[in-house]
Amino acid sequence: MDKNIGAVLLATVIGAGATSNLAAVAQAAAAASCESVANLRQAHGQIDRAIDRLNHDDRDYGGHRVAAIHDLTDARSSLILAEQYAIRTYGDAPACFQTIGAVGGSPFPWGLRTQGSSIQDVLAVRRWANELIFELGGDERYGGNTTAAIGDLYGAREQLMRAEEFARAHGY
Repeated sequence: MDKNIGAVLLATVIGAGATSNLAAVAQAAAAASCESVANLRQAHGQIDRAIDRLNHDDRDYGGHRVAAIHDLTDARSSLILAEQYAIRTYGDAPACFQTIGAVGGSPFPWGLRTQGSSIQDVLAVRRWANELIFELGGDERYGGNTTAAIGDLYGAREQLMRAEEFARAHGY
C-alpha cells in the first residue's frame, strides 16, 4: 500500500473516531448540565404538585390553606427566577426546567377531595416543604433566588401547621 494512501486512511479512521468521541462528549455535557440543576428541577416539580394538591381540598382551615398556597406560589416564582438565572448566567439548557402538566401541577383531574384526603394533603405538603427547605438550603448558585424560595417555604410550612391546629380544634 502506498504510504500516502495509508496515511490518509489512518487519518480518516482517527478523524471518524474523534468525531464520534466529540458527539459522546457533547451528549455527556448536555446530560451533565441537566444533572447540575436536578435539585432545582425537582423542587419546582414538588412545589407544583403541592399547589395542585392543596387547590383540590374541600376545606380552607381558617384561611391557612389559601395562605400556604400563596406562599408556595411565591416560592415557585422564586424558583422560576433561579431557573432563568441559571440559563442566563451558566448557559444551562432551558429544556432542563420542565414542569409537570401544562402549567405546572398534575395532568390528572383530581376533582375536589373529601376531608380525609384534604387533611392528608396538608400533612404531605408540610412534609414536602420541610424536605425542600433542607434540599435547597445549601444552594447559593442561583443569585439568591433559592434563598427567597426557602423563606416562602418556611411561610407555607407555618401556614400548614396552623391549618393542622385549626383542623384539630374543629374536630376534623
